[in-house]
Amino acid sequence: MYRGKNVVWEELFQETFAKLSRILGPEAVLKNIPLHITGNREEDNFNQSWLLPVLRENIQKTKLAFFTSYFLPIAVACYKTALSTKESAEIATAKTYEAIVAQIWSLLPGFCNGATDVKVSFKGLAKTLGELLHSRSELRINIMVKTKRINYKAKKSSNFFFLKRLHLGS
Repeated sequence: MYRGKNVVWEELFQETFAKLSRILGPEAVLKNIPLHITGNREEDNFNQSWLLPVLRENIQKTKLAFFTSYFLPIAVACYKTALSTKESAEIATAKTYEAIVAQIWSLLPGFCNGATDVKVSFKGLAKTLGELLHSRSELRINIMVKTKRINYKAKKSSNFFFLKRLHLGS
């Protein structure tokens, strides 16, 4: 869909999808323009991967659950593919999947910025983030910054008491 050679049109195209992402949210955009990335080398088509940086810059006030249900499984599958291709000396493929994983994780701040469903979604995501803090050292700083952002935003809203109860285990 996005394969133009004209820089002006490419910029207009990106601006259009940036506005759509801000107005409609990532779920609506990806429902109509799927990424076609699953972590399965035979199925993956990276032609839509240009959407990831556009989304990263424009996600706000959306459902954290969408990150958990849509992007997290893709990130996990792509990470596994990156590891397996690295082991089989397919370095270029491994780097491609590593880049996709990094781009997916770079979306998390936008999902944490004014998440509309913190009370419902954070508990499930918190478990996954805790496991990743333990197992993936390269993600630790990003995860800690993102959860700090959720806590900071929550302190300014009614979600603070929910997060405090969650943290205290009550």
